[in-house]
Amino acid sequence: MIRRDLFYSAWIVLALLVFSSACNRRNFNSRGTSNSSDWGMREYSVACFQELGQLPEDVDCDKAVEVPMTLNGASFEEKIFAAAKSKSNEKIKCDNPIMSVRDEALGGCIPGTRVRRMSTATTDFVFICRRRNTFLEGKTVEKGGGPTRLYDTVAFIGHNRESNKACFVERSNTVEVQNSETGKTYLAAAGRMNGEYISPLLAADDKRLQQVASQWEPMSIDCTTCHSTKPFVYSPAVSRLKQAAKKDNTEIYELVLPKPTRVLRSREGKLSGAPYTLVAEEFLRNYIPSKGYITELHPGYGVAVVPEKLKPLAKPRLLDNSEGTVCGKCHDIGGRDYLGLLVPQITGYFPEALLKNKDAWASFSQYAGRRADAEFLDGSARVSSVKGHHDETIWKAVFAGSPERNTPDGRKALLDALVRCGVEAKSGGCNWAPLGAVPE
Repeated sequence: MIRRDLFYSAWIVLALLVFSSACNRRNFNSRGTSNSSDWGMREYSVACFQELGQLPEDVDCDKAVEVPMTLNGASFEEKIFAAAKSKSNEKIKCDNPIMSVRDEALGGCIPGTRVRRMSTATTDFVFICRRRNTFLEGKTVEKGGGPTRLYDTVAFIGHNRESNKACFVERSNTVEVQNSETGKTYLAAAGRMNGEYISPLLAADDKRLQQVASQWEPMSIDCTTCHSTKPFVYSPAVSRLKQAAKKDNTEIYELVLPKPTRVLRSREGKLSGAPYTLVAEEFLRNYIPSKGYITELHPGYGVAVVPEKLKPLAKPRLLDNSEGTVCGKCHDIGGRDYLGLLVPQITGYFPEALLKNKDAWASFSQYAGRRADAEFLDGSARVSSVKGHHDETIWKAVFAGSPERNTPDGRKALLDALVRCGVEAKSGGCNWAPLGAVPE
């Protein structure tokens, strides 16, 4: 009788252990299970670790490559300093504005941002260290055993090339800085990790998990607005950047961004592939709107918390209608900011939907509208023209199936339809892949 009771008790304990273990595994499922609404950075860290693996080295902005900021090929940092300090209404322009750093006066023409890639056998990690106020004020701090630059934000993307899944993570801004002119304080992020900072991706049994939420956080905005077709954005400012690397004990220089991959299409342009997917997508879908605020770069006082009702997360997506098929022979056509920035840069044409949408126009005017070849109307922030990159040979290829439409009006109709789908994603005739990529 005693043996039977002991056996029964042991069986109950074993069952509970198995059940508990299964629950723990479910809590850290990288696909984001039904209980992921209770997640935080701790669980997201583990989910990303399981999908992407460990970072091969520390995130150290001081080792990253600085994005050159030039005008007609020459550095003009002194002019940028002068414009920032004088608070003039002059619209600063440069050869290749940075998409991820924007400002009303300086646009994307702000020096000091750095980018670096770290890769493993299956995963590419790219981190970006953005500077605006911290650059203009020359801020540094003693961190990680020595002086390091401060950055307005530090963020990284990890992408598993085999599973095509990605994570977006930001370093929490914890260094309080006082603006030398206004006296107001803002929070910045130190560029070096070393012993003081822990890795943002940790295993489930790592004792440092309790600390990760105080140093890192998941994507806090809808990053897929710009990163809509690929994890990495190949803008002119960063697509040609190179970094030092070692190969067979020889120093070489390689592109910072991984080699871009195209979503598969048939010769006719029909989709036969899909864009990347997000690790723990269900968690992010709940986390972003519930956060209730975003962080923005503001002139004069740095990164500020701005209350805002955030929209639900949109999935990485591709336009899959007739216009998307025509242009998809060369481009992976993505969402709002992708289309709003791409179409005018490539073609030199400004669709009506872009001009009428305040948010889309602000994104364009502070980024591509600051290119050296853009022209502004007198007394207005509206760009009147940019140099297009589509010549007659390309237009003939675009309209190869219907040459009668290859007219100025036919081209405008095509581009208007493209940008309309970017600005009003759920309007009629705008089909997206995969299904359900655009939230209700």
